[in-house]
Amino acid sequence: MDKKETQFRPVSSGNRNNALRNLRNGIVVRIPDRLSDAVMTIPALKVLKESLPEHCGLFVIIPAFMTQLFEALPIVDKTVTLRKSSKLWTGNERREVRQLRAGAIVIFSRSAKDIISAKLAGIPKLVGFSGSICDILLSAKIPFIARNTDAAHHSPIALQYLELAKAAGAGEWDGIVPPISSRIATAETEQVIHDICRHTQVLLIAPGVSGAPCWPSSGYRAVARYWIRHGGIVAIIGSAGERSLGNAICASLPKNKYFNLCGKTDICALLHLFRSAAYTIAGDSGLMRLGIALDIHGLVPVGPADFADTDPVTAKWKILFSKRNCSGAGGVCNHNGNCTHLPTVHQVLKAIHQSAKELHFPFREAVKK
Repeated sequence: MDKKETQFRPVSSGNRNNALRNLRNGIVVRIPDRLSDAVMTIPALKVLKESLPEHCGLFVIIPAFMTQLFEALPIVDKTVTLRKSSKLWTGNERREVRQLRAGAIVIFSRSAKDIISAKLAGIPKLVGFSGSICDILLSAKIPFIARNTDAAHHSPIALQYLELAKAAGAGEWDGIVPPISSRIATAETEQVIHDICRHTQVLLIAPGVSGAPCWPSSGYRAVARYWIRHGGIVAIIGSAGERSLGNAICASLPKNKYFNLCGKTDICALLHLFRSAAYTIAGDSGLMRLGIALDIHGLVPVGPADFADTDPVTAKWKILFSKRNCSGAGGVCNHNGNCTHLPTVHQVLKAIHQSAKELHFPFREAVKK
């Protein structure tokens, strides 16, 4: 796997807290249940690992479907999976955590059930976000600032996780995210995934969104058609619930040039698809954030939204939107703050064409379809 590391914008410098140096066995981290949030904890995991004594371990508690992702992180020493992540941990799960003999836990999930479960598992020091009815059980806490387009002090969620890691005793982040390397080779994946990954000109489309308006399927279909005309193939990824959206994108595309993989990929397959793709176009979603962490090139067409959670992004990703002219009387916005709207197909194709020149895609002369 490519060992290149991803450069993000680092947090501001400050005094390093060496509290984690006193831990004997290591630290546990409860990862959020949503992929979009889980991926954004990776910078915080890095600073926690770097702040531990050499012999100590970094352990993560995760939903089962994330196992392949966190096992692909070399900085993670052990994963503990939860049978039902929305419930209190079972007796067996608490025993598994207790056997780690960790000196502290950082709870990114903002869940009272996780705070109670961690206490029942006998972890001495609990660090988490304030606002839970179980605040009294926390040894250290900081406020979590919910996403709010009107809040000037809103901080990207990745940076909030970093601040919580600092509250636990971690040092500053250097702006580098560790490489993610799947333990399963491409050749060991399903045949269709293996065949797609062998193609030199794959466009990956992840149309799902979390909250923001969705770019239309007709737009993604136009991009797919453009890509296929230049000799490439297209793979659509997403959840099983997004399969109908994938079908809409694939409608009338040339046969054997597209693959609707929505609901058919595990994390391992996604890692290989992202790594093999020449380019990715994605909605503001967990898959987009996974692509950012994997240091691949991509584009996000978005509409009226708060970009704070999407940022920070690497220079390899473009956030594309159209800006409205605020021409209200007295300089007052006449769009109720929604001064951006979804980009046109022409704008997206122009951006992809520019990326194709910059990245030297092996485009052949367009063939009419």
